Amino acid sequence: MTRISRMQLLVSSLAIATYLLSLHCESALAEDMKPKEFARLVGDGIMAHKDVFFVWDYGGVMVMDGLWQANVTFGLPYADVIEGYLDEYLQDTKSVAYKAAHGEAISFGGNIGDVTSMIPVPYLNRARTYRDRQDTHPHYDNATDLQIARFITETYIMRWPRRVGNAIVSRDHGWAGEEGNNSFLWADDQYKAVIVPSRLGHLNFSRANLPYMGFVMAQLDGFWEYTRDPSDSAYYHGYNHADNETSCCKWGRANGYSLFAKVEGFAALEAYAPMNKGTLYAAQRAKEYLQDQLTGILQFQSEDGRWHQLTNDSSSFLETSSTAMFTASLARSVREGWVSGTLAQQCTAAALKGYRGLLKTVNSTGGVSGICEGTEIQTSATGYLSRPTEYLKSGDGGLGTLLLAAVEIQKLNDHLDEQKHLHV
Repeated sequence: MTRISRMQLLVSSLAIATYLLSLHCESALAEDMKPKEFARLVGDGIMAHKDVFFVWDYGGVMVMDGLWQANVTFGLPYADVIEGYLDEYLQDTKSVAYKAAHGEAISFGGNIGDVTSMIPVPYLNRARTYRDRQDTHPHYDNATDLQIARFITETYIMRWPRRVGNAIVSRDHGWAGEEGNNSFLWADDQYKAVIVPSRLGHLNFSRANLPYMGFVMAQLDGFWEYTRDPSDSAYYHGYNHADNETSCCKWGRANGYSLFAKVEGFAALEAYAPMNKGTLYAAQRAKEYLQDQLTGILQFQSEDGRWHQLTNDSSSFLETSSTAMFTASLARSVREGWVSGTLAQQCTAAALKGYRGLLKTVNSTGGVSGICEGTEIQTSATGYLSRPTEYLKSGDGGLGTLLLAAVEIQKLNDHLDEQKHLHV
């Protein structure tokens, strides 16, 4: 056995002590933070590295979505910067936004959501915000922003060529050892496919948009049928329709995407429910799916409030983005009245506990720990457990969710305060 010197032992002990002390200090800094302070800290951290995080793909869009919602809810100074990026991107003749605004064909990529399908999200945010604030933006014309969303919805998302059963968006590749022809479902894609049709349909409410709702419901139905494990209501990261095989594991953020899809989808379907029996029944199913997954995730929350890298595996590391997605979804479901009775009480407690867990992940400069880097479908749990969690690589789908969680916790707190006053 190799002998270890006293100096080596001392250096190792000091390193460990310093690391543990740093973790304690980072936690202590955020213990009493209100959602606005939390959002400001995380948001300012992002803005300090905006050249890294402001990327025109799904992760960058989610970062911009979170920053915009933080601006609207808390008045944080991020909208002007985001608008600059929106306008600059719109002037780039090779960009998805430019092509959509000018009705130019957009080629289909390898999967529906890594780039194109979510590009309209920040443009829709601007259209919705300034529609509601005509007093401060009387000359804003939302035609271009809505055109971008409408064109991508109708010519790209709803015409996606790879489908399972002619309905459910799929990919032509899955994971090692599995073969198929456009037969792979990735749980991530459910959200990437439904967010824009859902938000556009909700914002631009019209009977003409009923096909959007049909598309959204087809995704919710399909992923419910094929990626959900009925034994625990958690979702596998992947499914191969060619041989009816699921992937090994229930990745945390894939479950977060599944829940986000239900939140966005049901919010739109509920609005369209009175139009006809079809949308009424669709909204009822979507609500059932939402409540089922909310109930399912309650059992997997850790004692400190966070959820795990593998949703159903408490031995896997505590993962920050899935925690943020679950926290935001729980909080919004309570506030919107989508859950009631005992389930509402359980969701409220879990959301507030989840937020307290998130406070443990942010340091004094706004850096965030524990966000899994974007990942392919893995063949074993080991593949997921070895994924990096470096902050500067956390933008691809994870970092923006912390801002959305802060926004929803603030709205939940306001809702709970209102309920107290109503019962006084």
